[in-house]
Amino acid sequence: MIKPAVGEISLQDLDADHLQSLYNSILDAGKSVRLAHLVHMLIFGALRQAKKGRKIRYNVAEDTELPPLQQKEIRPMTAGEQDRFIAALAGHPKGAAFGTKRGPAYGEVSSWACGGKT
Repeated sequence: MIKPAVGEISLQDLDADHLQSLYNSILDAGKSVRLAHLVHMLIFGALRQAKKGRKIRYNVAEDTELPPLQQKEIRPMTAGEQDRFIAALAGHPKGAAFGTKRGPAYGEVSSWACGGKT
């Protein structure tokens, strides 16, 4: 994906338009915005190292734009979903790593946190 798009271009000839075309092609191919951001982070880091090593004067990745990442809304499990999850873990060899008890919800105070007085 990266090499066919910009792999044959020397560091000195690489410009923001090359990178922007790469990012746009990722998105145009129906790939995720997250993938475009990961490719950008990889290239940005490589160019930062090239700049530190004085192979280039400027990191052209700074002049590109990507669409913002969309944050997915987090939905906590319902009590029933938690019960089914815990039951599924009971027979799993690594179930203990997840714990098998449902604790207090975020923000709730448990009796152990108050010295047994709630």
